[in-house]
Amino acid sequence: QIDALEIRRSFIKPLVVKSMPKSQNEFDAFAGQYEQALAQGLGITGESSTYYAKGRLDVLAWLLRNLDTPPIRRILDFGCGTGGSRPWLYDHWPEAEYVGYDPSKASLKVAKMSYAQPRTTWSTDLDNLSPFDLVLTNGVFHHIPPRDRTAAFAMVTAALKPKAYFAFFENNPWNPGTRYIMKRVKFDRGATTISPKVARRLLEDSGFDVVEFVSLFYFPSALIVTGK
Repeated sequence: QIDALEIRRSFIKPLVVKSMPKSQNEFDAFAGQYEQALAQGLGITGESSTYYAKGRLDVLAWLLRNLDTPPIRRILDFGCGTGGSRPWLYDHWPEAEYVGYDPSKASLKVAKMSYAQPRTTWSTDLDNLSPFDLVLTNGVFHHIPPRDRTAAFAMVTAALKPKAYFAFFENNPWNPGTRYIMKRVKFDRGATTISPKVARRLLEDSGFDVVEFVSLFYFPSALIVTGK
């Protein structure tokens, strides 16, 4: 397993925080080469970032259908980076309003030039936004210093409607392969990873009720072909 998804349902509203720590703007330096840097790590799996982005959201959509959730009308992509999740979210929820949030202005500039789906907004802050039915975050929190994670979770809970859903995707550091891939990606080197156990504790401490936990991507196609 190299990735994991936890779906959480909000039930309290903790401290409201409106902006991410300034350290997150380090991604301005990688915005123009983000996909190339990511490919440097993911290439050894035999798959591209598109494979993983689509796979995550296909599973998320399937789980939410099985949970019999209310209609998803507003989606927040928390830490959206250069916007790679946008087309797959549009495939599953084409009528939903989408907000891609990231403190990196350079990353959002790339996103705006790359994706033109309707009902799409890119933003560096979360002020004055209506609440969301779904918030997702993909591999974002290992880039947030541990001291700042409580504030970041508070931003997520403040953005959600009551009983709405938070899809929390993170890399699994218990897998040596995950750690090796991250060392090959410039912006992942030195990141403080989050194990499933720690993720569960952080989310519950932030007021979320666990709904589902799913492990993803055990067998990229290159491994299937070789039978290893």
